Amino acid sequence: MLLHELPAEVLLHILASAGSLSDLQALAETSRRIHSIFQLEQSSLVYQVLANELGPVLADALGLSYIQALDALSPTFVEQAESAVSSYAQLLEAGGDVGSHPLLPRRPAWDSVLRLARSFRAMAYMASVYLTSTLRLIERETRQSRDDPEVAFRALARPSATERLRAVRAHYRLQMLLHLWECARADDSRHLSTVNGLCALLFALWEPWELQQVFGLGAFYMRLRPVVGRHPFQDQMVRRDVTGREGFYCFDAFRTHIRFLRLTNEPVWQATVAAMSNPPPGLEATGQAEEGRLAWFRFKLYDCYGAALHAPPPPEPPLSLRFTPGQEHVDNVPFAWVDAFDGRYGNNFWRLDGAPIREKGVSAVGIWSLLGMVMWDAPRAEALKEVSVALSSHCAKGWALLGTRNEHYY
Repeated sequence: MLLHELPAEVLLHILASAGSLSDLQALAETSRRIHSIFQLEQSSLVYQVLANELGPVLADALGLSYIQALDALSPTFVEQAESAVSSYAQLLEAGGDVGSHPLLPRRPAWDSVLRLARSFRAMAYMASVYLTSTLRLIERETRQSRDDPEVAFRALARPSATERLRAVRAHYRLQMLLHLWECARADDSRHLSTVNGLCALLFALWEPWELQQVFGLGAFYMRLRPVVGRHPFQDQMVRRDVTGREGFYCFDAFRTHIRFLRLTNEPVWQATVAAMSNPPPGLEATGQAEEGRLAWFRFKLYDCYGAALHAPPPPEPPLSLRFTPGQEHVDNVPFAWVDAFDGRYGNNFWRLDGAPIREKGVSAVGIWSLLGMVMWDAPRAEALKEVSVALSSHCAKGWALLGTRNEHYY
């Protein structure tokens, strides 16, 4: 039996099982009958395939949609914001069952599904920018070393599905924070204390390594902004949004300009990516500069904790973390984190003293973030530790515990 001759319910099941929106589109265009069936159930099908593609990151996509709907000028902003964060927390708690969570409508409205799809394309696009730029930086480092070619092969392998999802999820979560901070700015800071308290609740929902993924991504964009800002802007408002003092909040305008730059002037875009992978000479200085960018987020973190009624509680037992080879998953602790803390639960990555590390003139925290270590699967992270010019001299197993006080860890 030909595909288009199958019963309608079977075709609906096949369409709903597509692994990506592009696969769904390709299937829908195979025949007129299949396209007609797709159109009748377009909203539900697109939502289901988005859920397939995002997996556990669907909770973050929905959480961002709740937060983006907030209006800082509304008299009910505080109630709406607290409800949005509470709904997001429930979705995270649902874990793998988020696709069938009671909070979600059985037949989602097309407008809401379309917003989710557009948001996903934006996050996936920017995640590809991050992954491409970071891997090119890693390529530069591996070329300068004289290590085994097999090490370079593992260090530069194409990103896995898990690595891509980590980067996509970090984008969603960074956007949640940026939108809340923008709400505080939009209303002359009347909501500053409320927003900081809500951010503290978000931080409490995320594991420490997940928070470091978000902040490391933010530092990447703080590096990228001035590089992008060197190129001509036809729209002065875009120039202000991208290069202005508070331009970091204007992620949408920033993304739009990057897409325009890439589509209209590919050589300039390639020069931009190349500049991102060729920081000033000296990995030590570069790592220290990266740590300075991370400080912006660290101060935000402390501001939010200070605004909360109480600091998020310390983690519950188990008091140690284990990485199981072959169990890479976006919700699991990454190998690089377990390795850095030697299996202990690092509760506060941002209070690292690291004096023994800096005596060698190296900022391990900055380099670790610069190379995106907490984003990578174990094979790449292990290979990067073997690249002599980058990590192995100062990021041996348990390096994050050096120079710290034990009360910060569990």
